Amino acid sequence: GTLMASTCNNWGPDEILFRSTDSGATWSLSWDLVSENVRTDRFAMDSTGSPWLTWLGADNGASYAVKHGWMIEALAIDPHDSDRIMWGTGATVWGTESLTQWDAQGDLIGENEAGERVALPIDKFTVGVRAEGIEMTAVRDLAALGGALVSAKGDVNGFVHTDLDRAEPMFRKDWSGYSLDYAASDRDIVVGSGDVGSDTAGHVTYSTDRGRTWQDTTRVAGTPNGAGGVVAITADAAAIVWSPGNTTLAPVRSTDLGRTWTPVQGLPAQARVRSDRVDGSVVYAYSGGRFYRSTDAGATFADTGATGLPAEGVDDFRTAPGRNGHVWLCGRSDKAEVPKGLWHSKDGGATWTRLAAVDLAIGVGFGKSASRNGYPAIYATATVGGQEGFFRSTDGGATWCRINDDAHQWGFAGSVITGDPEIYGRVYLSARGIVYGDIA
Repeated sequence: GTLMASTCNNWGPDEILFRSTDSGATWSLSWDLVSENVRTDRFAMDSTGSPWLTWLGADNGASYAVKHGWMIEALAIDPHDSDRIMWGTGATVWGTESLTQWDAQGDLIGENEAGERVALPIDKFTVGVRAEGIEMTAVRDLAALGGALVSAKGDVNGFVHTDLDRAEPMFRKDWSGYSLDYAASDRDIVVGSGDVGSDTAGHVTYSTDRGRTWQDTTRVAGTPNGAGGVVAITADAAAIVWSPGNTTLAPVRSTDLGRTWTPVQGLPAQARVRSDRVDGSVVYAYSGGRFYRSTDAGATFADTGATGLPAEGVDDFRTAPGRNGHVWLCGRSDKAEVPKGLWHSKDGGATWTRLAAVDLAIGVGFGKSASRNGYPAIYATATVGGQEGFFRSTDGGATWCRINDDAHQWGFAGSVITGDPEIYGRVYLSARGIVYGDIA
């Protein structure tokens, strides 16, 4: 019988596929090394349908820009067509309809008269993308601007979605998105932060035309490439506050769209930052159970003295649009001694109320209110009354309605959820990509 298998997480130089036509007695490899930096392959990789799979790289010795894969966790031969195979990777699904050519190729490696390894001539077949438009994505943040949805995604950078049924181009190709924010007074102004692949690139990027074009900012000295962190822009767009991740450096602030940066005062490293959606002078921060507020557009912060907040397990806190001083904070720790749930402050983080109906909260966001003068619709990834799911509240958190069902849970949906500022009932959430829904 014919068997095939693959490595998983054989990072360098590439994953290997194995094939046996004698029930596993002997095996042949999809590629082999001629020497340390030279390899020979049974098939050619064609990424024409998804050109980003080169990751802006080039072949480097035995490590190719377009790999056979990484994290291969699924491999299947079509039971009705022995020439057809597909395998899933951490980037795409590869496949071919010429698989049995492998068996006619013979050995990949031979020896010359001097006893040296040499590549034997073979007739290669082609492997191509079998998942055009599909990617395994980690959606780390979303910003709904009204008419456009901006996403920050791990590995595949970020996108501005003006048509939710079409794949959009990346807006920055050397960037792994972590965080997004917009100026509440002018949603054309958007900022993002993410990891970078260069020792000179700035981690923060911005747009002043609702994501049509983007500009990079100056690199903050001493920050590692993987310092994506969290970024916020004040409601009046006068200042950007960036809290780098994976570093002991303090958060920084810019009043010239990132051309220059200065350290903020009063915040620990890696604090989470958010701007008030009404007052341009107010920026908030959370770290280790303490809540901080700035009243000078992020130049200095002071502990509000709030008590009762969880010291860990806080993936997110957000500020409500159109409500000065309204902050919502999620707690989801799995430790019994750490409080969990959803907290609401109406006074800029000085005092907090825990919502009794919410047992645990992972993410919270806001959208257009159900009525003209009503509170913004609140969306939460949470456990409410013992039921896990995605919920909406139209009365400031007093009551909650589950908006998904048991058939639509999408595994773990992450901490990112938000409504749309212009369409009541529209919700966006992070899952295996971005999932969006409307009221039926």
